[in-house]
Amino acid sequence: MILDFTCAILAALLELAFPLAVNSVVDDLLPSGNWKWILYACIGLLAIYAFSAVLHYVVTYWGHKLGINIESDMRNQLFDRVQKLSFRFFDNNKTGHLVSRMTNDLMDIGEIAHHGPEDLFIALMTLADAFAIMLSINWQLALMTFIIIPLMIYLSLYFSRKMSADFNRMFADIADYNARVENNVSGIRVMLLSLSKRGLCLQLSMRSTCFEFRS
Repeated sequence: MILDFTCAILAALLELAFPLAVNSVVDDLLPSGNWKWILYACIGLLAIYAFSAVLHYVVTYWGHKLGINIESDMRNQLFDRVQKLSFRFFDNNKTGHLVSRMTNDLMDIGEIAHHGPEDLFIALMTLADAFAIMLSINWQLALMTFIIIPLMIYLSLYFSRKMSADFNRMFADIADYNARVENNVSGIRVMLLSLSKRGLCLQLSMRSTCFEFRS
């Protein structure tokens, strides 16, 4: 986790420093006509870009590996917890809902546990550093640019609440679909005696189209 977080911070800093380096090459070295230093500068920029690509690879690979490990540990702990619950709990909750909680929901929780704190810290750090750099270049333009940030924060929070409600409905639909599949598969002999195969497929198709109607 320390390696992943450190590489993410370094990659964010390089993304801020790279435009400044390019600006220095274009404004200072190119007009001077010193092609030797221009070649060295271009090689240095290429090296910075390659190093940034390596850092992004580490963040992507080890970060997702960390998320998978978190998800695996949480799934094992949840399964141990479920085994200790009473029979009344299983009578009041459908098996498909429990399977959905232990698969789809835990996958999203693992992604948030990995990406959430890291992305939040990097976003705040990048915003603060970019604002400081822009202030050092032209404070009037910097203030004009960053004056819309409160509006962007408000819009992000507003639409995130709406998306959270839609995601909750989507997860509920997925749980209902898994419950329907579990009931049909576990009782396939009885279901085939009472309903035709076309009827079973029609029920699952109607449950599956809920995702299209909700979207």
